[in-house]
Parts: sequence; C-alpha cells; structure tokens
Amino acid sequence: MNRLEHEIFDRAYQSYLCGSDQYSYKFKSLSENMLKKYKQALKNLSDNELIEVVLISENKAKLTITEKGINYGNNII
Repeated sequence: MNRLEHEIFDRAYQSYLCGSDQYSYKFKSLSENMLKKYKQALKNLSDNELIEVVLISENKAKLTITEKGINYGNNII
C-alpha cells in the first residue's frame, strides 16, 4: 500500500470508528496528474476489497469501508 492509498484508507477507517457509514474524501489537488493518482489509489483499495467506492465526482470520492477493511484496520492498530 503506497502513501496515498494509506492516507485514503486511514481516513475512511477513522470515519468508520467515529460511527459514519460513508466517508467523503476530498481531493487536495485537481491537477490531471493527481486525479489519475487518486483514481488509481481508489481502484487499488477497491480491488483489494478494503473499501467500496460509492461515487467519484470531479473533486471528491464517497467511500464505505468493507468488512475486510474493518478487519485490516483492526489488525494494524
């Protein structure tokens, strides 16, 4: 897991711990290069079944954490 994937997952997991069902991750940069990196990081996390991407807009993504993601988060603390 690279740094960007870790940041996205960590924020979604912390949101889950605070009782939220969904997390909205706002992209810090809207440059074309960074948008590609965000989308790739979200795809990798989704492919590993750690999160589910509900919606991707031009400046944010709505995520839910999966059961596998919850177990992963519990084990790394």
